[in-house]
Amino acid sequence: MRNKLKTLALVCVLVLVITAGVLAGNKLIGVTEYTLSFDSLPAAFDGFRIVQVSDLHNDTFGADQSMLLEHIEALKPDIIAVTGDMIDRRHTDVSAAMMFVRGAAEIAPVYFVTGNHEQWCDAYDDLKTQMLACGVHILDDDVQVLRKNGEELTLLGLAYPAKSLQEDREDRGLAKMINTLDILTEKTSGFCVLLAHRPELFGIYAEEEYGIELVLSGHAHGGQVRLPGIGAVFAPSQGFFPKYHMGVYTDDNTLLVVSRGLGNSSIPVRLLNPPELVCVTLRCSPARS
Repeated sequence: MRNKLKTLALVCVLVLVITAGVLAGNKLIGVTEYTLSFDSLPAAFDGFRIVQVSDLHNDTFGADQSMLLEHIEALKPDIIAVTGDMIDRRHTDVSAAMMFVRGAAEIAPVYFVTGNHEQWCDAYDDLKTQMLACGVHILDDDVQVLRKNGEELTLLGLAYPAKSLQEDREDRGLAKMINTLDILTEKTSGFCVLLAHRPELFGIYAEEEYGIELVLSGHAHGGQVRLPGIGAVFAPSQGFFPKYHMGVYTDDNTLLVVSRGLGNSSIPVRLLNPPELVCVTLRCSPARS
């Protein structure tokens, strides 16, 4: 009997330790830095730093998002790119998103593009109004050109299609996104960075006619669960064992950076997949130095 109690106690302790580890792993932010070199980057933007924030999903990191904001400030970004899903339509909390937005806007200019949760949530209009009041640049199907020492870097923002366009599965929404991309890229000049929530459309973003050098995406949540020797298990819009889940991908002259994101949605817990903040430093290729 005593041995059984010892075994039970050991199992209980082990379960508690594992649970505590999983919970801690969902709140400790990992910072991933990439230095990416491009032949086409204007010299004025050599060393330009972009901090990417993705898929916050109303999560909080420290009081008033202090932990998240401290990480961002320490990275000394030139701009902050938010690639969608700051809120979650299942448990929407605009105030949690705005705690981050207000703090981020004091660190660097913030550029935002919608994810599916903004487009499918009635609270987005309220969030959008508050973001604009804080000076956030909303790039829903829009273009902004950054200028420095007479040279240009173009930011494109591709909005996630509205829920009404999802009625025919992906067809109508995808057709709208491609049409929008055609229109947007006609307005670009200089080096081109695209903010687009969905990484699985990388093959479209990378088409030569668009001239996009860098894409920043999220949505995949790093596969939510990552298994040793297997990697990402499941991602929205990609299903099991997704192709684009985290890191840097290359297609001809275009690079894609996929963030694991920060929060959770329908699956409330990450496993072996801590929240991630991404920082991309743009550099002119060594051959030009």
